[in-house]
Amino acid sequence: AAAEAEAAAAAAALEAAAHALPRGLHDAAAAGDAAKVGELLAGGEDPTLRHIAFGFKVPYDVSADGATRDAFRRFCGASPGAWNWERAHVPSGLTEAEEAARRERHRRRARDQRRAAERARRARRKGEQGAREAAEIAVRCAAAEAAEAA
Repeated sequence: AAAEAEAAAAAAALEAAAHALPRGLHDAAAAGDAAKVGELLAGGEDPTLRHIAFGFKVPYDVSADGATRDAFRRFCGASPGAWNWERAHVPSGLTEAEEAARRERHRRRARDQRRAAERARRARRKGEQGAREAAEIAVRCAAAEAAEAA
C-alpha cells in the first residue's frame, strides 16, 4: 500500500511538473493569434516543446488556422537554423517571395472564378432571352390561327 501511494504521489508530481511547462506558444497557436505566435518565436519560445494539456502536440499542430501556421512558417523562413523545424512539424519556411507568389495565385484564381461566373450569367441570360422569344412567337402564331379561324 505504501508503494502504491508513493507511485501515485510521484505520478501526481510528474503531472504537475508537466502542466507547469511553458505553454504560451501553444495557447497563442490554439487561439489563432498569429501576431502573438510571431512575437513569442522572436522572443525565444521553443516550437519543439510538447505539452500535456495539448495532447503532447507541438504548437504548430494545435494551430487554429492557416494564418497561424504561416506565422510559424514565416519565422522558419527567416530563421532556418533557430530550431529543429522538422521536429516542430513546420513543413517548410515561408519567404516573402513565396507569399507574394501565393497571393498572386489566389488573385488569379479569384479573377478566373469571377470571369467564369460572368460567362455563366451571360449564357443563362441568352437562354432565357431565347425562351422568351420562342414564347412570344408561339403566342403570335396562336393569335394568328385564332384570327384565321374566326
